[in-house]
Amino acid sequence: MNEPDRPRRLLDVRGLCVSFGSGAAELRAVRSLDLHLDRGETLAVVGESGSGKSVTSLAIMRLVEYGGGRITAGEIELTGRDGRRTAIHQASDDDMRRLRGADMSTWYALYVTTGTPPDVVARLQTELARVIKLPDVDARLKGLGGEPSTMSPAQFADLNRQEFERFGKLIRDAKIKLD
Repeated sequence: MNEPDRPRRLLDVRGLCVSFGSGAAELRAVRSLDLHLDRGETLAVVGESGSGKSVTSLAIMRLVEYGGGRITAGEIELTGRDGRRTAIHQASDDDMRRLRGADMSTWYALYVTTGTPPDVVARLQTELARVIKLPDVDARLKGLGGEPSTMSPAQFADLNRQEFERFGKLIRDAKIKLD
């Protein structure tokens, strides 16, 4: 597909609502979210802790359902590298496995607070590395489109510095002001 023939709109989210629980205990985590990402653009989702950034990402990747959440309204459409549009909110599990990692991805990390004793951090890392190598856990993560990996605290700090520099440059270049 030639560059001029490629679709401009890569991601289109319209009216996304995500909830956890039901009835009187229902928590509406995301309410009527609209966003889009066009080819050549960078999208930054910025907000306070608990504002719905991670839930939005999990919903777009259709992973929120594995954490007890559900998409209650809205549409999510993704244009893959092959130019094919997929209605994520209606896609089969097989389609989602095909898309995750190939056409859409995200990464999550386990953080601990500053000042956590080094021996606690080392034990957490050792246990996490052990758990994600278990065949059933590894298969489940890969089945969801994940690629399990572990890093030392120093490697993770280095990755965070690189990401901070990269995204900081994007924010500065775009002249985005954070209030």
